[in-house]
Amino acid sequence: MNDTIVRTKVVPPRRRPDLYTRQRLVELLDELMGNKLTILVAPAGYGKTYALIDFAHYTELPVCWYSLDPLDRDPHRFFMHFIAAIAQRYPVFGRTAQAALQNYSARQGSLDQLITVVVNELYEHAPEDFLLIIDDYHLVAEDEDIGRFVSQFVQQADENCHLLLASRGLLALPDMPLLVARGYVSGLDFEDLAFEREELQKLILQNYGHSLSDREAADLIKTTEGWITGLLLSTQSNIRNVSERMRRLRAAGIDLYDYLAQQVLDQQTPALRDFLLWTGLTEEFNAELCSTLFDEAWLSPGVTWAGLIEELFRQNLFAVRVGENGDWLRYHNLFQEFLQKQLVKERPDDETLILNRLASHHASNEEWEKAHRCYQRLGDVEAIANLIEVAGYSLIRSGRILLLAGWIDSLPSDLLQARPLLLSLRGDVLGRKGDVEQALAVLNRAAMLLDESADWLNLARTLVRRAIIHRLRGDYPLSLADSDHALAALTRKAHTAQKATSAEATAVKAQALLAQGVSLHTTGQFQPAVSALQESLLLNQALDDRVGLTTASMELATVYTNTGQYAQALSLYQFCLEEYRQSANLSAQAMVLNNLGVLHHLQGDYVQALERLSDAYDAAQRSGYTRFVSFALTGIGDLFADLEMWQTSLKVYREAWAIAQRLNERFMVVYLKLVMARVAGEIGAWRDAFEHLSTASTLVLDRSSDYEWALYQLAVVR
Repeated sequence: MNDTIVRTKVVPPRRRPDLYTRQRLVELLDELMGNKLTILVAPAGYGKTYALIDFAHYTELPVCWYSLDPLDRDPHRFFMHFIAAIAQRYPVFGRTAQAALQNYSARQGSLDQLITVVVNELYEHAPEDFLLIIDDYHLVAEDEDIGRFVSQFVQQADENCHLLLASRGLLALPDMPLLVARGYVSGLDFEDLAFEREELQKLILQNYGHSLSDREAADLIKTTEGWITGLLLSTQSNIRNVSERMRRLRAAGIDLYDYLAQQVLDQQTPALRDFLLWTGLTEEFNAELCSTLFDEAWLSPGVTWAGLIEELFRQNLFAVRVGENGDWLRYHNLFQEFLQKQLVKERPDDETLILNRLASHHASNEEWEKAHRCYQRLGDVEAIANLIEVAGYSLIRSGRILLLAGWIDSLPSDLLQARPLLLSLRGDVLGRKGDVEQALAVLNRAAMLLDESADWLNLARTLVRRAIIHRLRGDYPLSLADSDHALAALTRKAHTAQKATSAEATAVKAQALLAQGVSLHTTGQFQPAVSALQESLLLNQALDDRVGLTTASMELATVYTNTGQYAQALSLYQFCLEEYRQSANLSAQAMVLNNLGVLHHLQGDYVQALERLSDAYDAAQRSGYTRFVSFALTGIGDLFADLEMWQTSLKVYREAWAIAQRLNERFMVVYLKLVMARVAGEIGAWRDAFEHLSTASTLVLDRSSDYEWALYQLAVVR
């Protein structure tokens, strides 16, 4: 996502000097800051955002700000901006959290891991009391993962963290009764936000130079029930007799949008009126974006986009400056909703034209979600399908698996079945989600269609995806066959009009060689595996693809370890560790450190082995990667067992087993039961040894794993 756009969402809007400061609300909010969670709930138009802007500029607490929009219903996007909002105030925060987010989105890590990393990193880098404001939380309140994240964050974050959620409706966080019971929650509602008589009188005097009598002010408060958005923020309205005018509007059945049309929009000059309708389709805008989206011929002589923006502010038309320099604008949500509906009502052709241009603009900047939303509003299914084909690989590389899956699944089945590129992407997504059988069926059809159309590059990419699925199913010969066919398809591509040396083709070749190397290693063909993986590594190096380079290096290091080439393995593991440190990927660091510990153990360097395994344990704990906590403990237990420190090793094994049992990590449960049986035998605890072997036997007798069965037989022989 474009960094400029991210920042505009996570920087507190600038306070408009012409607005009246509601000191009463500022003080009320300040009193609630002793709580971990404050909820501000009121319907649209009660001034929640303006109250929060006031408070953000007057409180002594450091403030982090996050303004939501409908696109933030996607958990990845919400978590990304949540992290960015805190990082805006604490720049050293966020690198590890962003890495954990990528793992979560790629289904390589859990939501619990992400929460653990965010909380731990926050503890390290935000020692002072601070406030995080999330405005318009109602837009995401129905998403289960977001609700669970927020609920757990409130419970796990340190006492110095204060979260404020502003919403149009009541919130139902998963653990709300528990949060209330623990005294974490406080809040304000629309009655607290409703204007009081004296506040209203001061506002009218400041903004309009008119004094309301006590009776007029009280009557207005009663008539509007405290709602003041459309009534008081437009200088076009004559404030005299406003109560009577409001009664007439209500009696005539005129609603909020009718009021905004009559009293705000229709009071503007034709040029500014048009400008409001056009820009209402944008999330945020500035003069440069306007010149991109709108034709210069739409402007009247002597009028500029920058001039219209300045006029918009002179008229107090529901816009706030956002971004670090205040050079972007955002409308109040309520007013933006009105403008969009009014444009559809008056000029549907303009809406279609602008949305298409806006979608193209977002796609060219790889702002895929925004482009997708534009096409959704247009109802253009073909355009959505085209966008997914262009964006799909980028979304997979960035870990946006769940987002891509949702987009693909929303397409009509007949369209999906007729487009092999979409089928190939869907097969990839299904495989990453663990549905390997369905993935195989989808990829089979995609490969058939691509072969018929002689689209060799995309056929090769699809065959690589299918090779991975075959390997996951344990069908290594078919996996190798698909890898070979992918490389052959790329050779065929070399004889077509397309250039074989293109970066795209080189990337696919690197992936095919990686898949081939892993399958060769799994089947015990070590030297061919090394050759394939080395070539993949070199291609990724030429492409400067750090992800591909690190992946190939890890696989090659594993082969070197298993073939006794420890020096080569050590060098590659150290490279991977440095890469993961630079990207602050703690869970990946835990994996590499564990492998390094095992490597040092194999070399007999027990001091280095213990140090690396301890580091792996620490990284796994900090990242919430519980699986590798168990792995690191097992490695430490093996180390102590080799040193014949039986009681110590048994204690560590038990801790590792408890974790593996909880995670239902079958291989680790079997392995740990067998090594605990060995240690129990060494110290003469024969009953314990028998019980451990008995438990292991119930798991391995199904013969589903020859390796586990061999380990069991070896333990029995001992």
